[in-house]
Amino acid sequence: MDILYANQALMALLTTLAILAAADFGVATALAVARGQFAVSLLAEWCQTHLAARVVPIAIVAILGANDAALFGIAVAAAGTYAAETLASIKGNLLPNGETTEDV
Repeated sequence: MDILYANQALMALLTTLAILAAADFGVATALAVARGQFAVSLLAEWCQTHLAARVVPIAIVAILGANDAALFGIAVAAAGTYAAETLASIKGNLLPNGETTEDV
C-alpha cells in the first residue's frame, strides 16, 4: 500500500472511531443527566466496555496494519461492527424509556 494512502486511510479510521465514541459518550451522558440517572460509576464502565474493549484494540490493529492490506481490512471490518453497534446504542438512548426500536 502506498504510504500516503495508508496514512490517510489510517487517520480516517481513527477519526471515525473517535467521533463515534465521543458521540455515544456525549449522548448517553447528557441524557443520563437530564433523566436524573447519572452515576460516576457508569463512566468507568463505559471506559472499560467501549474504550478498552473496542476502540483501543481496533486502533491498535489499524496502526499495525497500516501497511498490510489484510490486517487493515480486519480493522475496517471491526470498525464497521463497532459503528453499527454504537449507532444502535445512540438510537436506543434517544428513545423514551420503555420503548424499543420496534415500537417506533
